[in-house]
This record gives sequence, structure tokens and C-alpha cells, in this order.
Amino acid sequence: MSDKAKVGYLINHLTEKALLWATPLWENKKPIIYDYEGFTSELRRTFDPSRRATNAGRSLFHIKQGNKRVADYAIEFKTLTSEVLWPNDVLTLAFTEGLNEAFMFELAPLKLPESLDHLIDFCIAMDDQIRERRHPRDRPRRVLPPLPSLPRHTSTSGGSENVKTDLPVVEPMQIGKTGISEAERAHRREKGLCFYCAGADHFRLQCPQRPRVSRAEHSKVGFRTGNTQVIGSLYASFVDNEKKKSRILLPISLTWEGVHLKTEAFLDSGASGNFMDKHFAAKNLLPLVLKERPLMVEAIDGKPLSCPHITHDTVDVCMKTGVLHQETIRFQIIESPSCPVVLGFPWLTEHNPVVDWVQRDIKCWGQSCQSKCLGRVNVIGSLNIATAPPLSTEVPECYLALKEVFSKARTEVLPPHRPYDCAIDLLPGTMPPRGHVY
Repeated sequence: MSDKAKVGYLINHLTEKALLWATPLWENKKPIIYDYEGFTSELRRTFDPSRRATNAGRSLFHIKQGNKRVADYAIEFKTLTSEVLWPNDVLTLAFTEGLNEAFMFELAPLKLPESLDHLIDFCIAMDDQIRERRHPRDRPRRVLPPLPSLPRHTSTSGGSENVKTDLPVVEPMQIGKTGISEAERAHRREKGLCFYCAGADHFRLQCPQRPRVSRAEHSKVGFRTGNTQVIGSLYASFVDNEKKKSRILLPISLTWEGVHLKTEAFLDSGASGNFMDKHFAAKNLLPLVLKERPLMVEAIDGKPLSCPHITHDTVDVCMKTGVLHQETIRFQIIESPSCPVVLGFPWLTEHNPVVDWVQRDIKCWGQSCQSKCLGRVNVIGSLNIATAPPLSTEVPECYLALKEVFSKARTEVLPPHRPYDCAIDLLPGTMPPRGHVY
């Protein structure tokens, strides 16, 4: 039997990946199909079981659970363990190394089974319990019965009236009392679970199942909240430079403690105050003062900004706008990197400027600025033209011979014809050419 026949017989008994590997060699009549020994050697080299075990072993230490369930992770792990001949201790170590950090945190205080199969079953059961705790069933809320009305008894003695009330003995209120037992609280504290829903990966303040209380409800139940200033257009602080061209940027100059600084201010009618970027103030060494009461700042949609509280103001700064307008102003410090200075609605209502929205400039100031902000113009001198002496019309004696040259009447008539004038004959019915006027 020839080598080609032997190779063909061997290929007919191959399956799956080995058959897919050998079929193109036979169809394309590669030289290897005419060499039985070379074909079998290449077949062993390609599908060597020891190589498969090496690849499977390498994968066992690289496979990770991630966000999958432990059951899905165990299936992939057990599939790879069938390719290797490792002892139980090594397989147990490889399995625990692939679990995610949150699940390993749950396993840390526990005693784990030594057998790989028992360890996998234990981890799958524990993972199912944790996932069920993250989505607790809805329980009906308890409705407390209304308190009974308390009778009042009045007794009079010697004209003085003493009011006595028959009140039952009431147990003192327990501050911090919740619906869970102390043992459960200790368990959740030890495991790092949420005190509200017993879920993992978050705490009570961030619990998604905890009911939110609006600001109006806060005020009803007696919560004290600080003053809130809403910056309606602070979205402008986050637009790109192309959109910056559509803003009204007013050139200003700031002066404090002998320091002079020129910059631009963004006119924002949606801002409820006058603001300055904290990085801009720090860069220019502008002194700041601590506010007595911090203010909470939010966007127009109610969402808090990256720096939700205003804790500092600038010192009084002399701000000059244009040539004559000058005022003393104090800015509140926020984070606004693209608009270092923002003049808001209070500034616009105080000065009431007339804004040219096309030219993006201020045309004139309000009536209150005429006496407060606009500087007085100092008059250096004046010239009364009406009282100036009239110019003389007399011709000096040295020019009397040329008096007719200065005659105003002769300037209004054409000079007489002279013999040396050149005649210009015009053709009838034609138009003289028009030359360029220089």
C-alpha cells in the first residue's frame, strides 16, 4: 500500500478539528500526503495532548468571574480542569483566585471546604443567597393605629385652678431605633451590607430602594436647609470654545490692594449671583474670606454641581467696565473654568444696562449709574466762538495794486474771451467722450 493510500485511510477516520485540518491538505494535494511518516508526525505535533493540557492550565489561572454568576464561572472552570491532571489543592487555589473581589470579601471570614467539588457547590449556594438579598421582596408596610384621645380632668382648689391630665406611662423614645435587631445590625456592619435593604456594593445613603425626601418635605418635617442660589446658566461653563463666541463677554479690569488685572466677564441673566472661578482667583492671588453661612448651588434642573457649596467670597474688588463705569463688587467662589468671572441677574438689575445683543456690547447704563458708578468728566477749558473777534477784510497797503484779485464778486463770473483761446468745434448730435475724473 502506498503512503498516499495510508494517509487517505487515516484522514477518513479523523473527526472534528483534526478532519478540518487534514481536508485542505488532501484536496490541494500537498506534498505531505505522499509521506505517511511526515503526515503522522505533523498530526501529532498539531494535536499533541500535552500541549492542550498546557493551554488549559494557563487558562485556569487567567479565567475570571467578573460580573458573572459563580455557577457560570464554575462551568468554564470545570471544562478546563478536564484537560489537566492537577492535584486538588492547586485546583482549589486556581478557583478562588478567579472569584471577584466583592465575593472574596464575603468568603474571607468563613471556613471553606477543602474539596474542589464541595467548594464550588458552597460558593454557588452563597452567591445565590447574596443575589436574592440584593432584590428583596416587597413587604407590606405596617399601618400604625391612631392614638386614643386622652381624657383631661380639672380640679379647682381655693380659687386656684390646677389642670391634671391622666397620661399613661410612656416609654422614652429610643434615638436611632430601626426596624432591625442589634444582631442583624452587627451582621450587616461586619459584612459591609446596606443597613436599609441588606444589599451589597452600597451603603444606606446611596441605597436605590430608600425613599427620597424632596426639599419641600424637608421643610415640612423641620429639616433646616441653607440658602440656595440657583445658577441657571452655569451650563455655559461646560460648553466648548466654538459656542463661546455666542456669549456676551464684557471686558473688565479688576483692582485690589494695588493689583490691576484685565479679563472678561460673562453676562448671564440666568445666574442668581456674581461668581468667580476658584482656580482663577488662586492663580491671581486674590484674597478670599470665609462665608458665615455656606450656600448650596445647583443647576437649573436641580442637579448639584461638582462643587455644590459656596464657602468663600472674594474681598471687595474695584471693577471698571469701559472708560467711566466703576464700582465695588464682591464675587462668590465656584468652579467655572471656562468663565472665570460671571455677572449674574443681580448685577444686571442693579445697573440696568442697555445691551446690544447683535454687537454683544453695552450701549448705555441705567439711571442709577449716572450718580453712583459713572465718573465725573473734568472740564479742562472751553472756547466761546461767538465772542471771538471777527477777521479783518481790509487789503494791506502793499497789496493794493492787486486788490481786484481779492474781489469776491469777480470770483463768481467767468473770465472774458482772449485772442489766444483755442476753439473746440463740437460735432452736432454727438456726446463728448467721458474721461476719468482724477
